[in-house]
Amino acid sequence: MRVGMLQLYFLSIVLNITSGCALASDYLADRSTVFTNMRDFFKASHVLKITLAVLTFIVGFFKFISVTKGDTPVVGDFFPAICGLIGGTTLFLDYYRESSTSFNSQFVETLNRVFLDHKSIVGIGSIIIGLLHFIFPQAIFL
Repeated sequence: MRVGMLQLYFLSIVLNITSGCALASDYLADRSTVFTNMRDFFKASHVLKITLAVLTFIVGFFKFISVTKGDTPVVGDFFPAICGLIGGTTLFLDYYRESSTSFNSQFVETLNRVFLDHKSIVGIGSIIIGLLHFIFPQAIFL
C-alpha cells in the first residue's frame, strides 16, 4: 500500500465517522450526553461544519479516482466514497440552511427534501460505513 493511499484511507474513515456524528447528533442526542455535547459543538462552530463538509466531499471524490493497492478499482471503496459525497453534500446544505436568509428556491427545497429530511439516516449510515471500512479494510465494497 502506498503511503498516500494509507492517508486517504485514514481520512476517509475519520471524515465519514465525524461527519456522520455531526449529521446524526440531533437524533442521537436523546440517547447519550456525548452526542448532546457534539450537537452543541457543531451548532456553535459554523466554520467547522463547512470545513468538515468540504473535506468530506473532496475525500469522497478522491476515493473514487484512487485505488488502494490490492483493492478492486472503484468497487473496493464504493460505499465509503458515496458516504463521503453524500455526507459532505448534506453537511453543506445544513450549513447553507442555517446561515442563509433565502432558502426558498424550488431547487433548494428539492435538495432539502432529499438530503436534509434524512440527515440522521445519512449520518448513521456514514458512521456504520466508516466503522466497517476500518474493521474490514480489504472487503469488497468497503
